[in-house]
Amino acid sequence: MNNSFEILEPQAVICQKPKSDNTSFYASTVKRVPFVAASLSVVMSMVSFDCYSLDDKYRPVFVGVEPAQDELIVALGDDYEAQSKMLRRLDVLKDSLGDNWNGEGDIPIEEKAYNNAKTAILATPGAMLKHWRLFPNPNGTLLLSPKNKSIAGISIGNEDFSYAALASDDKQISGKEPFSEQAFKSALNQIHRILGYV
Repeated sequence: MNNSFEILEPQAVICQKPKSDNTSFYASTVKRVPFVAASLSVVMSMVSFDCYSLDDKYRPVFVGVEPAQDELIVALGDDYEAQSKMLRRLDVLKDSLGDNWNGEGDIPIEEKAYNNAKTAILATPGAMLKHWRLFPNPNGTLLLSPKNKSIAGISIGNEDFSYAALASDDKQISGKEPFSEQAFKSALNQIHRILGYV
């Protein structure tokens, strides 16, 4: 049984000089470094680089992995923050609103409307949620309303949801559909296009 593995480390070496030119060229090679491990045989290597002229001042080029990771972490953090804030708001509305909560015979948030709203929030990226606020409707359903002065709204009920958005006479949408995650996402995407959120 082979109890060792090795890592092949890249190193720069000088290539043969062309006879017609006095410049040096560099390429990578590998250096073997032995390690001991229990019944594992691994070899890591790098593809050899092409030779580069010294005049080109060869420097390794690294695609911006760290900045891309940082942007991804920020985006995921924003998504999580927007979703968690709206989910907390949803829970507060569900837990705190009783019968006649507004003094006009209003009913508390209904369980199916609550579950549908939760599904909608979890299916929506934070970049989209950040444009919306969540309110209770007097009939036990929930309303998503834009934070800015846009004219739009999405009412989420027990079995269906209704939506409307108006940006101009030729940019408007409205409808009522049975609630599903896919139908909600499709309507929200259309509303965002009409309102110019994308």
